[in-house]
Amino acid sequence: MTADQAQPYKATLSARFVVSSVIACSALAFGMGRVARAHLDPLIPLPSHHEQQQQAKVRNSQSEMPTPMAVAGKEVPETIYTSKNFDTRKSATISSQWLQKDRSSSIPEPLNDRLANLNDTQKEQEYEEHLPAGQHLLVDIDNIEADFLDSEERLATAMVDLVNDSGLTLLSYHCHGLAPAGVSCAGVLLESHVSFHTWPAEGVITLDLFTCGSTSLLNSMKLIEDMFAIPRNGPDGEQPTILWAYKRRGFKDQISDLPHNQPGSPRDTFAYPLGIHGLDFKKDIASAEIAPGKNGHVYDLIQGPHQSTASYFKSLSKDGSYEAQFPELFRPNRLFYYNGVLKASRLGEAAAFESFVHPAMIAHSNPKRVVIFGAGIGGALREVLKHTTVEQVVIVGADPGLVAFAREHLQDWNDCSNIGRAKNCFDDTRVRLVDSVDAAHDFDVAVVDLEFTSENMDHQFFEGLTNSLAEDGVTVFHMSEERPADIPMILPNGSRHTERHMKRSDFVAELASVGFVETREYREKQVGILEPRSYVVAFMGSAANWGRNEAQISVEILQRTSATTTGASSLNFFDGAKMVSYSMSLGQQGLRTRCTSSTPLVCTGNTAVYQSQHQPNNTDEKSQCGGSTEVPACNFSAFLQTYPGVYTRMLS
Repeated sequence: MTADQAQPYKATLSARFVVSSVIACSALAFGMGRVARAHLDPLIPLPSHHEQQQQAKVRNSQSEMPTPMAVAGKEVPETIYTSKNFDTRKSATISSQWLQKDRSSSIPEPLNDRLANLNDTQKEQEYEEHLPAGQHLLVDIDNIEADFLDSEERLATAMVDLVNDSGLTLLSYHCHGLAPAGVSCAGVLLESHVSFHTWPAEGVITLDLFTCGSTSLLNSMKLIEDMFAIPRNGPDGEQPTILWAYKRRGFKDQISDLPHNQPGSPRDTFAYPLGIHGLDFKKDIASAEIAPGKNGHVYDLIQGPHQSTASYFKSLSKDGSYEAQFPELFRPNRLFYYNGVLKASRLGEAAAFESFVHPAMIAHSNPKRVVIFGAGIGGALREVLKHTTVEQVVIVGADPGLVAFAREHLQDWNDCSNIGRAKNCFDDTRVRLVDSVDAAHDFDVAVVDLEFTSENMDHQFFEGLTNSLAEDGVTVFHMSEERPADIPMILPNGSRHTERHMKRSDFVAELASVGFVETREYREKQVGILEPRSYVVAFMGSAANWGRNEAQISVEILQRTSATTTGASSLNFFDGAKMVSYSMSLGQQGLRTRCTSSTPLVCTGNTAVYQSQHQPNNTDEKSQCGGSTEVPACNFSAFLQTYPGVYTRMLS
């Protein structure tokens, strides 16, 4: 058998055949590829030049993205990272970073240095239970540098610094660089989240920061402004516009422990201005702990239609315009919040403090010695010092921290330079700050601001007050809605009033029991806040001056108050007509005691006289309402117990 017969399936190919086959197959594949590309190119465009730059940029800077680091001194619990990626072909770049627990890392400045000195108790408070409630900071900024808004690295660095300096913990963050421009980032915090999106061409960024727990985010606003508000045309160009809102999140039973919180109050700092996002201008001027457990916040804001941001910024220039010549007319409204409750507004400060002080001062024939309880921010002191008869003003229990805060940030309320006295009212030579007073002073007028005084409004305080007053002394009380006098009293006839009316009735009854002869109540609505200010004036003697006519009061004001350095009246709101409205308006005149036939109780000396204004119709009515019934010491509670047919109400 031959070799060929032993291998019947063997084929021999020439070199020419192999080369020809390879060439033919390659030509066929090339041709099919060209045909396919011609048909598929319109459906799959090649990356643009900008996209190619973005891809090159991420390759060069991916390793430069900041890594979140655990803050020294703060324990971070173990967490599980879970993620799912979807179609990301529309993202030009993708970057992610996770928390690194570096125990040797230093504590960031400036706001996180508090973590360095925590004791064990404070650390337990630091890691408080996170309830289903929190705070949400929403920020929109316009007119920002485009390159900054298109740089993942710079934006991520700003976000990491913001979180660290706010005392928060960033567990991880994820950023997408978008085509043709823009960046979206979301960071997961131990406390909740932070996120933002940018529009470089428009110069806009929108950012939100949400945290659970009670740590305030207000300090973060200044950080956001410093780190993200990079002017589009440099520091000398137009400055960025910032719109922001600070909202309370959660349900009522969980939000009671949040900072600056007075749930349901129209003066709650979350309700206005913090929670309003569309204000033309809103700036956090100052925030400080004035005293242990007491915080002060000052905000400037502009809101149309009577205010204009453009006019305000023009008033800051030196272009000779009307706005620049009279900048005081275009200032933003300044709001002062004390423990989260609105206490004063620049737009209503004249009405608020002139209506508080001058009615009582004018009701006294010659006020020389005045005592102030609760000097607050200096507004009441300023109005007292406008009276030329005043020789001495004693301020009792002034909070040094509040006075210092007001001197620095609330000068409008304590500026006395326009009446030719000391530049600051607290520096007037007639003013003295003391811790307490005794009965040796014989003050003519007492001014008591229940919103700011640290005194306990109890029977002992009222007795001490009357003992320190002269026989014809007059006292005015600013009745705080948050701190009414709480003196229990049950009406003999079983009727019940609203809580507010009841407390006002109790308050006036207590004044009568310690020796005040007459009382009046009035209100003023034009004070720059949503609630009217309510006042009670109490007289140790006769209240005859309270009912004078407009001409008499106007003459008194002219003779007894200082003029300004320009010769104008130092009063911007109060005048004779306003005083008459306080004394004549039944709706604001105060407490009256009535029986079923509407005959009033008046106090003469230390005796309550129930005067009849009509002839009684029957014997029962005569026994309860007719004649002249006297009650010792003008004791209102005793009167009610003696005459159960009488009831009390507030005329409001």
